[in-house]
Amino acid sequence: MVVVTHLFAFYKSSSATSFEEINVVKDDVLTRTSDTRFMVPVGLHNILFGAALGPNLVDAKLYTPSLETKKHVARIIPRYRGGKVLPLSGNYTYIPEPPLKLVDTEELSFLAYQDAATPPSDIIGVFAFAPDTLPAAPAGEPITVRCTSTTTLTPYQWTTVKVVPEVQLEAGTYALIDFLPISANCIAARVIIPGQVWRPGVLGFAGDEKTALSHARERYLPIPKYEMGRFSHLAVPEFQFLSAAADTTEVVYMKVVKVA
Repeated sequence: MVVVTHLFAFYKSSSATSFEEINVVKDDVLTRTSDTRFMVPVGLHNILFGAALGPNLVDAKLYTPSLETKKHVARIIPRYRGGKVLPLSGNYTYIPEPPLKLVDTEELSFLAYQDAATPPSDIIGVFAFAPDTLPAAPAGEPITVRCTSTTTLTPYQWTTVKVVPEVQLEAGTYALIDFLPISANCIAARVIIPGQVWRPGVLGFAGDEKTALSHARERYLPIPKYEMGRFSHLAVPEFQFLSAAADTTEVVYMKVVKVA
């Protein structure tokens, strides 16, 4: 099994004014131990990056038994208060340095709360499990491939999107090293590589394509490019979008390297 990163999420419409566990977003890869907890996968016991956001978000943190034993309060700083998606300008991504190390098979929770004076509002957390070492990006010239889809997304669920490349790929095998997902209310997206269990992902760009591209550099994460997986020109990857609304148009810019 190829060991890469795996993007996962939490979501709840909450009125809590002190820390409470936020529900998991259903994930058909990770083991869910309750409505609010995932089991840390064997070999993917690091948190590479994450984000916490909500219109009235006050505080947010990750919790596991091992963190509690170490008295480590894994607060998400910075976090975004002001909307259900991250703003196009500015970087509100939590990147622990070094990556936050957890313990295989322990339970992971995401806790957050909002203002006392507000009605229930949405709280979202998105994080990436990672191995101790990321697969190195292969040598070669990166190629950018624009893909599109007209799938109707289900709000706050992972929706599988089949994309169509703008230009047919040359015959061969390609390594995906990064991608840029865009839709009107996109929170994040992850890729489904044929024959691969884990689903690497990135934070998304909410808005129209032209605006998203003009702000792409501002959202760049200081994480080295790595090999997310390989695919044939005959089996272009599918993607799973997490959105705050039922968007009907998606764009993905894949950055790939031809390896065979």
